[in-house]
Amino acid sequence: MLDSSGVLLIPTGPPTHYLDRSSLEELSVHGGDDIPNVFRPITKRVYWAIRPDILAWQLTQAYKLAGTGRPGPTAVYIPFDVSAHDLEVDEETMFQKDVITTKMGGDPEQIKEAAKLLAKAKKPIVLAGGGVHVAEAWGELKELIDGMQIPLVTTMPGKGVVAEDNPLCLGPVGRSGWGSAINATREADVVLAIGNRFCDANTSGWRKGVVYNFPETKLIHVNIDQLDIGRSYPADVGIVGDAKTVLRQIFEGLKGVWKENEKAREPWVAKARKWKEEWLAKIEADNQGKSDPITTNRLAYEINRALPKDANVITDTGDIQQAYEGYGIVREPNTFFNNAGLAQMGWSASAVMGVKLARPDKVALAIVGDGSFLMSSYAMATAVEYKIPVIWVLINNYGQSIERHGQLINYGREVWSTFQKTDGKVSNPDFVKMAESYGVKGKRIHSSDEVRGTIQEAIKLNEPYLIEVVTDREAPTYFSPGITRGYPVRWDKLEYLKQ
Repeated sequence: MLDSSGVLLIPTGPPTHYLDRSSLEELSVHGGDDIPNVFRPITKRVYWAIRPDILAWQLTQAYKLAGTGRPGPTAVYIPFDVSAHDLEVDEETMFQKDVITTKMGGDPEQIKEAAKLLAKAKKPIVLAGGGVHVAEAWGELKELIDGMQIPLVTTMPGKGVVAEDNPLCLGPVGRSGWGSAINATREADVVLAIGNRFCDANTSGWRKGVVYNFPETKLIHVNIDQLDIGRSYPADVGIVGDAKTVLRQIFEGLKGVWKENEKAREPWVAKARKWKEEWLAKIEADNQGKSDPITTNRLAYEINRALPKDANVITDTGDIQQAYEGYGIVREPNTFFNNAGLAQMGWSASAVMGVKLARPDKVALAIVGDGSFLMSSYAMATAVEYKIPVIWVLINNYGQSIERHGQLINYGREVWSTFQKTDGKVSNPDFVKMAESYGVKGKRIHSSDEVRGTIQEAIKLNEPYLIEVVTDREAPTYFSPGITRGYPVRWDKLEYLKQ
């Protein structure tokens, strides 16, 4: 739901004639077979197929709704006796999602206001979120920033909407972004935000001046979901619409007015390019020499440089998600995948297989922590069974590192975040042997100079492969220069509530 994924769920349960009799697997404390209520907070809608004659219609509606507007999961709950029926359906028309128009444009008057505000700006930037990926608006966004010479920053879900080696792309912004992007958001006079929610990670806890300077900075906010507009920051211009369509509208609206202030914007564009050059130089300087044991930050850097430019990288939650946001450079649009919405642990171990099946001729590599992989190592069995040649890079730091560091910073001690025996010694399974038990080849490494060669070896092998990397567990979590995690211990320390 939070990652805007259009998914159709089909849960099942006891037969309808067992209703409210406390049968096996029936949730009946608050009502007969109450499982549909479990799904309601995390789906756009739940349908309950209590009769077989309405099942086909409900499946059709759920399928269409999942991809309409802001995509999200829907569910059709099918009791066992209903699922046992044979149905006659018109397969050609049943799942025609395109009968519903989801590419709605923005209000023409608001488009004019947005174009007018942008044209007057001397320091404009575009902020692109994950909604640009969902709308498949990569070409429209690139056309806007290249055609109008507007610097671009992204959220973590928006990372890779435009190739990050584009001189105008200043990288991701927020608590684990690029210094070049944060410099731009602090100084911008107008922000055109498209397909983003301004969550705490993107804003560093909404602390004024840390990432953004609203309301002094003017905000044009475009989103398919009207509830996200003005949720965190008041919008000077709010536009409800599909990112792809609205980007086209704004581009057309700027054509007649953009050149009026073009000269005044040239120093800003030059400054933004310089910030980008300085940041890339810093990344290179930070990753010289041998790192043994390797840090998570250095691992992200080495993986990124080892892969072909069109490789698909899937990061799990935790230290690696922030490290790859900071040190990874996405060189082709839509090749970086993360779960920054809900940040559920373990998702990448399976997600990498989905990416590989969708793009069989491209490399698909997941970077996952040991805590996450212990929740989802069964994915290796699926990869072997269906011969899906994916690569897992497993970070072995003997614990849930990002939580451990957060506990130490906020509370001065750690609780249950290190994997250890009763004698205090750190402990983990032998992940390479675990992989071999599934039929997956693997290798254990611990130094920065082993990463690139091992990844090349895994790519060449072209079968499921696990790389276990023993990392420096004392190395800090990556944060943007000058920015802390921003999670206060006490409620009276919430700075944004005092504004």
